[in-house]
Amino acid sequence: MPDAERHRLAYVGRNGQLHVLTILPDGTTATRQFTWSIRASTGMLWGVEGAGSSASWPCWSPDGTQIACFIQSFSETEDAETRVAVVEVDGVREHRFAPLVDRMPIHCQWSPDGMRLAVLVQFEELLELWIAEVGAEASPLRLVAEGSPLFFGWAEHGRRVVLHIGDNGSGDARLEVRDVVGDDDDVVFRIPPSNFCVPFAVAVGAEERVLYVVQRGQHSQIASADLHGEDVLGLGVADGLVALVPSESAARVAFAAAPDADGSPYTTVQCVSVDGSDNPGPFIDGPVVAFFWRPQHGQPIWVTHEGDQRHIQWHCGQPDGEALSLGRCVPTRDTYFHLHFFEQFVRSHPLTSHDGRWLVWASHDAAVDSTGPMVFLTDLNADNPRARPVCPGSYAVFAP
Repeated sequence: MPDAERHRLAYVGRNGQLHVLTILPDGTTATRQFTWSIRASTGMLWGVEGAGSSASWPCWSPDGTQIACFIQSFSETEDAETRVAVVEVDGVREHRFAPLVDRMPIHCQWSPDGMRLAVLVQFEELLELWIAEVGAEASPLRLVAEGSPLFFGWAEHGRRVVLHIGDNGSGDARLEVRDVVGDDDDVVFRIPPSNFCVPFAVAVGAEERVLYVVQRGQHSQIASADLHGEDVLGLGVADGLVALVPSESAARVAFAAAPDADGSPYTTVQCVSVDGSDNPGPFIDGPVVAFFWRPQHGQPIWVTHEGDQRHIQWHCGQPDGEALSLGRCVPTRDTYFHLHFFEQFVRSHPLTSHDGRWLVWASHDAAVDSTGPMVFLTDLNADNPRARPVCPGSYAVFAP
């Protein structure tokens, strides 16, 4: 079946293993498991019944042919061991990289050309960014950056990474562009970053520019600069911890600030053209927990707290400017982590299908199944969109 006629998502089942769910044109679904715990292996030795493995944070390659994930192996007699694995979706090949010793997995992200994989982990008090070539013969992971905090984005289709390292509150924050293929010198931006998280490299005409945030007096200014950190263009102003999310075409960027910068919700979300051709305008009424764009529709999807900190409410913008409520849930731990760091996940772990029809989340719902979390799907093209449970699982993400 051609990819245009189907939608696929990867999810972590209640058994801790990676599965792929295919949504067929009539709305029915089919699932297939892709990883197995070593506990179930026929090659296991007697006496190690406590051994096993689990998968987490599936991440699709840009062409949808492979999925990267973290595999954690454990036993009753040895410390847990974490590896990065790359699995073929329509084949049988699986590659596991060397163990990430004493490191906690955080995030993985493919380069836009699908040739490299970036892996973010925590080691003691630092975050580390490791990168590997992914091809017929995958290269070992190699350390390319470390710091606390550390956020990153790909540039030049995967030849470079843009790094936001350090805390502007302590005065050591910097923005760098680093060559991860050749040996070009690092570029440290002349104007340091202000209070924000993830930088984005976006195409503006024939040029690639970096979206980030700089300090302007008592305010934070959303800005773009070339890959050398020059030709800085101011786009909008906000106060607090700023979040940026460029649109699918990168023509516009949505932004908002959390005034207290302590995990509190973001205030009203605004939107502005990346080329600076217009002034910022209202996009979403705040406060919001997370926000992103609905692909091919130019409208926002966002999340708010509902009643207490455990419950959230999903919303979708409409062409007439109205907001449509999509459902209320208690998100799983991984879903909540995704939403908390939504900017870092927005390009690598989409919660919407490539055409903007389907929205996915994983949550606890005792009315549906009291034995564990479920994956829920919402058809945003329906006249009255309603979330429906489709399979047991703790986290799900769509293919590109």
